[in-house]
Amino acid sequence: MIQHKYSAWVQILFEIKQSAENSSSHGIPNIARSQSYWLKLMWIICILGSAGGCAFLIYKSLIGYLDFEVVTKITKISETPSPFPVISICVS
Repeated sequence: MIQHKYSAWVQILFEIKQSAENSSSHGIPNIARSQSYWLKLMWIICILGSAGGCAFLIYKSLIGYLDFEVVTKITKISETPSPFPVISICVS
């Protein structure tokens, strides 16, 4: 029974590796194909750094959008009132 669980885990890891190697992203297949642990670590750091930077920029953009800052300029112009014209009606 122990070998059955072990073989299931091996099969799962094999499928994960196959999916990673056939991924359309650029960094994940490089992690799966690399033989050196240092290269794998470098690719993992690059991918996590890029994803973190992307998440940070999306967060800042959303916060800036949701602030609803509106810039308006209101000026008050006071003018002297013009006199009402005199109207005379002649009834003749």
